[in-house]
Amino acid sequence: MGAYLSSPNCEKNTTTGSSQSPVNGTTLEWSATDMQGWRKSMEDAHITKTDLGDGNMCFAVFDGHGGSGVARFCEKHMVDVLREQEVYKGGDIGKALKETFHGLDDMIDSSEYREEIGRLGAEKKELVGEGGKGSEGEDADGEKMRPSEAIELFQKLLSMSRNGGKEEGGDDTKPKEDSASKAVETSSAETTPTVGRQRVLSTSVSTVDPRTGKQQCLLPDHPVHAGCTSVVAVVKGKEITVANAGDSRAVLRRKDSVFPLSYDHKPASEIESERIKKAGGFVNQFGRVNGNLNLSRSIGDLKYKQNIEVKREEQMITAEPDLITTTLEDGDEFIIIGCDGIWDCLTNEEACDFVSSRIETMKVSDIVEECLNTIVSEDPRATQGIGGDNMTLVVVDLKAGLREKNLGGGAGEGAKGGEDE
Repeated sequence: MGAYLSSPNCEKNTTTGSSQSPVNGTTLEWSATDMQGWRKSMEDAHITKTDLGDGNMCFAVFDGHGGSGVARFCEKHMVDVLREQEVYKGGDIGKALKETFHGLDDMIDSSEYREEIGRLGAEKKELVGEGGKGSEGEDADGEKMRPSEAIELFQKLLSMSRNGGKEEGGDDTKPKEDSASKAVETSSAETTPTVGRQRVLSTSVSTVDPRTGKQQCLLPDHPVHAGCTSVVAVVKGKEITVANAGDSRAVLRRKDSVFPLSYDHKPASEIESERIKKAGGFVNQFGRVNGNLNLSRSIGDLKYKQNIEVKREEQMITAEPDLITTTLEDGDEFIIIGCDGIWDCLTNEEACDFVSSRIETMKVSDIVEECLNTIVSEDPRATQGIGGDNMTLVVVDLKAGLREKNLGGGAGEGAKGGEDE
């Protein structure tokens, strides 16, 4: 079944913990669960630390692609890199998070960490069954193609065959670039291994093939192919700062309303596509940068961060996070952080309602596990990929100490595992 298993791996890795709530001074409880699901490997990672050594807390989710190495590298090193920032020591959490995201990029680019990234990726790799890089359901670079994209591609090709090579509704006799053509028309510059990030001009980033009229990526490759979207929440006293690069997401249940703590970055959005084009790249009709990545911000993906003419935050794929900072209020209930495998299935409101309807009577860990069981697809082909991705979900109950639950046992530290180290 291409990029999917014949049946989902629903085994869950759940950890729980507790601390003092910054909202009311009672108990805060959290739970984090990850599940491989239908994917042939688990590429997510996360952080749940309720004390960074200075009383600050950090909760984060990293959604890996091209392997789990970069996601697990961020899981291992992000907190240390954050604490080393001078601006962090000075109290500017937002600026420190930005410097941390880019600092991790620099570390990933360094040959010093190359072996570690490879080892971390290999430790988490859990391939099952046949298929692999370049197999059905993946593009030439091993990026996941969702069934909905495959269906759309098939319909386009079928329509074009009926119209003598023309796209339905279009005048161009040459089809636009798609993931299938990308698999057989990868430029020689992409397949030539290099030592590290090359320095190229925007005019050498991509080109149009005169034979087909299709845009092609000309970027030299990088030894580290992997990357990860990153959403990181740091709680300092009653202030929470969320840094987001990509389409993982965080949301706060504020009394009876939903307060977004991040917004997704998609290549097709106006702000993202403009930056990509200015850096010399392009977004194809499937919303993929240079015909490959279906995301526009991430840590890693260094192949797309080589244009010498633009700043780090202006690269076609950038680690530059957007920031949202807010003061936690007495009526705030809980925080939800998840990878896009969660948010493909649930809106912010649906996720908050799911937790809210259970949090007065259930352990947080049971809520998180039930949520993953509820949204995993019975057949990702039938749901066009929805519910077929890796899933990582973190819920932080800010008012746990005020809830009167008859649970038959505590949900405190170590109930299903300890705090991440």
